[in-house]
Order: sequence, then structure tokens, then C-alpha cells
Amino acid sequence: TQAPKFNRFVIFIVLCFVLLLLGLLVFKPNQTSKCAEKAELKINMDSGMFRYKSREGWGARPRVDDPIQLKTPTQYVIIMHTAGLDCVEMIDCCQSVVEIQNLHMDKNRWSDIGYNFLIGSYGVVYEGRGWGVEGAHTKSWNKKSVGIAFIGDFRLRKPDDKALQALEEILHYGVVNKLLMANYTMYGQCQLRPFMSPGEKLYNELMTWPHWQYRDVPQNEELDGDRAAYCFDRKPPMVAKPT
Repeated sequence: TQAPKFNRFVIFIVLCFVLLLLGLLVFKPNQTSKCAEKAELKINMDSGMFRYKSREGWGARPRVDDPIQLKTPTQYVIIMHTAGLDCVEMIDCCQSVVEIQNLHMDKNRWSDIGYNFLIGSYGVVYEGRGWGVEGAHTKSWNKKSVGIAFIGDFRLRKPDDKALQALEEILHYGVVNKLLMANYTMYGQCQLRPFMSPGEKLYNELMTWPHWQYRDVPQNEELDGDRAAYCFDRKPPMVAKPT
């Protein structure tokens, strides 16, 4: 007689647990619901256009204090990667950006997501802190740079062509709209901090871009460690021209 009662009790507990989980799934606020909508198109003069997701579009939390204004047009652009999994579908990219913002705000105790912009696969640009706002991505450089992060890990492969094209387009947009200096300087994050970011394959790609520059580290510059082994300022590998 005790066994059937016990079994019914166990079944009741399991059913309650299942209903609780279903309730959480159904009623949990969906921060990325707007990501199902098409990305906004940003048009570049004399160039093309790129797909863009505003903070509202990917479900950003409000920042916890007033933004610190960044002087524009800005002189430096710092490229990095998020080092996590890359994303393909826009809904997955939005979720990745939400998780990055939660990490930066809840664990790091920052006022907002650290990057100014993020770029996902298929060339969608996600607004982070945006133009003209100081970021939290590269110590000692936040006050004078725009930080752009590719979503994913690019130590062993470079971003796809659409993502690289999106970087080119948003930088052109910044120059045309006087948000970036026309002669801006581009660095990989590893040139400024002892990080693996932006990853060797992405860094090799950046070195072929016209605004990327060599950088000799000043003797009085404090670094928490040595640069990543791949990140010494070196000339890009020579590519033999077809004969």
C-alpha cells in the first residue's frame, strides 16, 4: 500500500517539475524576439550598403549610467574577436550578443557591453555602444578608439567574406559621416594588449588592409605580459603574382 502512494507522489513531483520548466520557457522574456525581423540596411555613399541591427533590434539591456562621449572623428580602430562560438543564423547572433552583454554587465560589472560594434557571419553589424561613445574593450585605448569585435574564434580561420565586407562598409560609413578620421589607424587588439584576440588568421588578414599599421611598443608602456606569439608586427606574407 505504501509503494503505490510513493509512486503517485513521485509522479506528481515530476509533473510539477515539467510544468515549471514549460512555464519558464513560455513566459521567459524573449530579449531576441525582434531578431526575427529583417536587419536594417545602412547605405554608404559611393560604396554600397550593409545590414545593421540596432540595440533595440537585438534586445539590448539599457546601460546603467550615462555614456562617456568619445571624441569624433576618432583616430583609432581596434579589431578583436569574442573568442566564443561563431553564429550563423541572425537569431543565434542576437543571442550571442545578449549573452556577451550579460557577461560584461553582470560579471565584469561594466555599465554596458564593452564593444562599440560586433560583426556576425553573413555580414550583419550589431550595434554595441555605437559611435561617439567610449567603450570598455582595450585598456588605455578606450578613450581614443572604436572597438569592433567579430563574433567567434579566429585563431585557426578568418571570418567569411561577408563579415569582412561588413567591416569595410561600417568603417567607410564612419569616415563618410565624420565619425572616423579619413586617415584612421587600425590595430589588432593583440598589438595593444597581451591577448590572443583577434586571432592569428584574422590578424593576418588585417595586415593586408590599407589602414593597418605597424606598432613599436614604447619602452614605458605597461603590459601585463608578452604579446601573443603570432602578433609581432611583421610584413604580411608575400603573394607571388601570376606570370
